[in-house]
Amino acid sequence: NPGVFLTWEDAVGPLDVSEGVYLNSYENTTVIFTASYDVIEWENGAIGVFGGVAHYPVNGPKKLPCCGGWVPMGGFQMRQGNVFTQYIPMPGVGRYTRGIFTVGLTFDFK
Repeated sequence: NPGVFLTWEDAVGPLDVSEGVYLNSYENTTVIFTASYDVIEWENGAIGVFGGVAHYPVNGPKKLPCCGGWVPMGGFQMRQGNVFTQYIPMPGVGRYTRGIFTVGLTFDFK
């Protein structure tokens, strides 16, 4: 699912804060806000955890009627240089799906 995210590194202490927008699996636009923490770091890379909320305006209320379309999500991430991957566990969602892997590129703006 294509999207664009902006991340502020060490925005709140050791936490990186991101906001983004992407085309979700239901072919609707989703806005997302996350915070991440690097658990293990090395030169040009890290492994960490992240969590946040995504707004699914059409399908979110059907999944979580209490939350106005805001759906919590979180998972694990790894970054090496400009390449990153994330894993979002989704137990019990479907017969063949146990999670989502994402892959992307990062660029510094100075």
